[in-house]
Amino acid sequence: MDVKKKSCAACGELEECNLELAWAQLQQAVEDGCELCTVVKAGVLSFVPDAAEIADQLILSVDVSLIVSIVGKDKNQPMVVEFYTILGAPSVWPGVGPARHVSADSSADECVSLARKWLHGCLSLHSECQRPDVPKLPTRVVAVGSCDEETRIIVTEPGERGEYAALSHCWGGVHPVVLLSSNLEALQERLHLNPSSKTFREAISFTRRLGIPYLWIDSLCILQDEDDPSDWQREAPRMSTVYNSATVTLSAASSSDMAGGLFPNRAGRAPRQRVVEIAAPAPNGSTTTVYARGRKIDPRDAGEFVHSLFEPEPPHLRSRAWVLQEDQLSPRILHFRKEELAWTCSSCSRCECRIRPSLPQPHPFRRSPGTIRDEDKPQMTGRFSLRWPAMVMDYTRRNLTKERDRIAALSGLARYIERCTTDTFFCGLFYEDISFQLLWHIDRDGRVPGQSPRGRFSAPYAPSWSWMSVSGPINYFHRHPLGAAPSHPATRGRDAVSTIGTVVGVGRIPADQSNVMGPVLLAPMFLVTGVVPITRDTESGQWQPAYPIRDFASENLKFHIDIEEDETKFHNGNGDSYALILAGRWEGEGMTILCMETVCILGRLLSTPEEVNLVTLARQYQQQTSEDQILGNPETFKSDWSLPDPSCSYFRIGLARGAGSLKAWEQAGVPSVGRAFLF
Repeated sequence: MDVKKKSCAACGELEECNLELAWAQLQQAVEDGCELCTVVKAGVLSFVPDAAEIADQLILSVDVSLIVSIVGKDKNQPMVVEFYTILGAPSVWPGVGPARHVSADSSADECVSLARKWLHGCLSLHSECQRPDVPKLPTRVVAVGSCDEETRIIVTEPGERGEYAALSHCWGGVHPVVLLSSNLEALQERLHLNPSSKTFREAISFTRRLGIPYLWIDSLCILQDEDDPSDWQREAPRMSTVYNSATVTLSAASSSDMAGGLFPNRAGRAPRQRVVEIAAPAPNGSTTTVYARGRKIDPRDAGEFVHSLFEPEPPHLRSRAWVLQEDQLSPRILHFRKEELAWTCSSCSRCECRIRPSLPQPHPFRRSPGTIRDEDKPQMTGRFSLRWPAMVMDYTRRNLTKERDRIAALSGLARYIERCTTDTFFCGLFYEDISFQLLWHIDRDGRVPGQSPRGRFSAPYAPSWSWMSVSGPINYFHRHPLGAAPSHPATRGRDAVSTIGTVVGVGRIPADQSNVMGPVLLAPMFLVTGVVPITRDTESGQWQPAYPIRDFASENLKFHIDIEEDETKFHNGNGDSYALILAGRWEGEGMTILCMETVCILGRLLSTPEEVNLVTLARQYQQQTSEDQILGNPETFKSDWSLPDPSCSYFRIGLARGAGSLKAWEQAGVPSVGRAFLF
């Protein structure tokens, strides 16, 4: 008669998918002969040798493979150990299911096969990732051919369609082959790549092995002539469509320049993916192998999609400003990370080591604009508006080789958002949320290494009310109510800001009429709100308001001056006139200190002949602009009252807090419908 084997009192042969064990329980089960507990103990000790001394608890969870979290006596979690079998191998414990070994090199055939499987599955099965048609090809693409000898640049026909990959990479300081007017004809015959173009060579090879005929690379598909930037100026705004339409984007995530290659270094991957083999019983009475590997972060953590024995290394590519729009807009991305090959799309994220996909992070930007219905655009407008300030904070903390690319590197993403919403982009801010987006300030502590001192870009570029007019990292306050919108990790404190005042209208004269996303000659903004001129007492150095605001105290004022030149002039006094332009209310967590509740734009009155001439130009522009080109109330915007006036026209020089309470402003007789024109 068969006698049913008694289940282990500690692990229960994983009949429960989640259970907790004390280390002493595990040790006792091993001594009692439990084969599964013996495997678990051996695997844990392989990665946490002092587990017997430091472990307070083990948490066993079945997620296809077996995930064992070690919780220390200090309640820290030093390591997670994953136990798995390979696909098709016998397993006596269903809770120890299959996973994949990570390849030593992402150029391996098994990685190409896996990438093709992910890509085919996304294109054929993911409803969130569907596209209206085979994409239109960019102006130029690299035809990868069947071998390197057949690789060349081709100029496409208007409207020509085809599958193509796009490359996202860092330029770095090397000098690869780039497209110039002088070599275009030769590169259309054959693309010869030098040793500094390793990333390009490997991307071309991988694209060919994926079965995709074309690859788009910025420096090989846009003319890079320094003496004639016309092609670059024409093609840069189209990059949103290039990445959003690509069949797949290849992300050279871990390479710092174009000589670093697409595929991470083999030697660097081996220690990250150390695997221990443990003998275990097989169902037929023989033995099989269970594999164990350490994971610094739980593989089920949706916040990270690559896994390693060590903390995953932030990809170098994430430090590059141009890459923000490439990452946000690409519907499908293959990430060549140091830890392993990974995949993200609108439907899921996948990694080389795990069988089960992870749910994606919320991501509104990857859909093709052609799939968004007009009736859905108002809802999309709200979603984008709430996310934009946090994205600005991310973007301005990234590196730009040329700081004047601050506009260009974001223009593609801005163009995409306009196509998906009912909103309009003005020099870094979106009109539907412009009252909040005006409340930016420079983060003095977050300067990116290598950035120049805080300065304002020379005209033509961006108006003073836009964060694009200055260099350096930008901060926003939390939006009131707290939690109403995503916040960037650099947002400090728990207090939030609500908006006050009305933006009546915004104008724009582009420096290049064919590129409304680019630099501007003039962009006047008309606000109706409380305006309080302030003067500095020469003896005491204290600031005095033009109205008797009872709780105004100079020592309470906290100024965030945008650039160093203005800061010096403002604090030293140089005869300029300044005003506080009410823009927000500081909402404290639990309580608000009333004398600190006003949040104001700090404006300097335009005074020089050149500055006053801007007012004249703005008046002429406003009088000549047709009503369908005005954002705001056309009737109000065209009235004499709304025409810019030198007496209330300002350059923004910063943001100010603590100019008294709203009640005190009202009692002091500050008009709530004061005029302010920002240039």
